[in-house]
Amino acid sequence: MSIKSKGFTLIELLSVITVISILASLLLPSLKNSRENAYRTSCISNIRQLGLAVGMYLIDNSDIYFPYAYPASGGQRLWYFGLESPYDPNGTNRNLDKTRASLYPYLESAGGVEVCPVFLRLRGKSYFRPKYNGASFGYGYNIYGLAGKNASQVSNPSQTILFADAGQINTFQAPASTSNPMLEEFPYIAPPGVERAQTHFRHNGTACVLFCDGHVTSIQAYPGTYDSYGLKLGEAVGHLTAPGDFSLWNWSP
Repeated sequence: MSIKSKGFTLIELLSVITVISILASLLLPSLKNSRENAYRTSCISNIRQLGLAVGMYLIDNSDIYFPYAYPASGGQRLWYFGLESPYDPNGTNRNLDKTRASLYPYLESAGGVEVCPVFLRLRGKSYFRPKYNGASFGYGYNIYGLAGKNASQVSNPSQTILFADAGQINTFQAPASTSNPMLEEFPYIAPPGVERAQTHFRHNGTACVLFCDGHVTSIQAYPGTYDSYGLKLGEAVGHLTAPGDFSLWNWSP
């Protein structure tokens, strides 16, 4: 006697779909957090390697930190992160030769550690304003406290910022405007009260910060320092310390 197989009833099928939906809703936030933690771990590794590269640079250059920019010539501009040719301060997708960067000889084999993986992902957003043809630096250099100075002038290396996750909200250069704010990469960070916010808190509200002694930590923005245009974009760009607090900068006005 043949036995006919019994299929799912409609109620059973709907019950299975409901259970799967509930499990998915429980797992997705966990998967998202795991992905963000992986990005943060990769970022910490990147910025730590930058610190090692800076250390080797100092050994080879009489303990003098590299300048932010070198004297311009022939319509070009040599930044610490590469040669821009031609120099076009208001343009987008500008040409950049990263092999001319100050740290290139020390990062040549590392391959791309100067750009945070989250920042690379943001380049695909409609509100991203590309400064250069390809990512240059997703980390900002403490130019106020370090550029051109001897390492001996840093009295407290464990409390002096070297690099941090960086970005800027542009509202003043096309195609950006106050009605169309855009996020762009930015190669330095400035003390609060001196310039606009440039630290990008892109790891669940924290920024990876490298200090001059080589250690890396995650820091939240100082309350009330977020760029209001950035918040409209869902991007947390702010300051690391309170206005007038230069304790992490090795600098004072």
